[in-house]
Amino acid sequence: MLTSTDKFIDEEYANVVRSWLKMTKVEKIFEKEKEEAMKETRDQAEKSKAIEIAKNLMDVLSIEMISKKTGLSIDEVKKLKEDMSNN
Repeated sequence: MLTSTDKFIDEEYANVVRSWLKMTKVEKIFEKEKEEAMKETRDQAEKSKAIEIAKNLMDVLSIEMISKKTGLSIDEVKKLKEDMSNN
């Protein structure tokens, strides 16, 4: 089985697998937590960017269109509009 995988995976992925095989269980848990934290940070950054875009589109597009273009929910866009009106 290992021999046949040489035909299907590239060297970079093979190195990733090799590093995982070398890790202890504690290291694997730590690595997984680190990856999850990095993903959460990226998700928060994307959400912040979507909010900024929505703010810029507020006077140009409908709430529904802003929601569609930014990936924010309609409720999120409505709340953002309310917050902007109150300031």
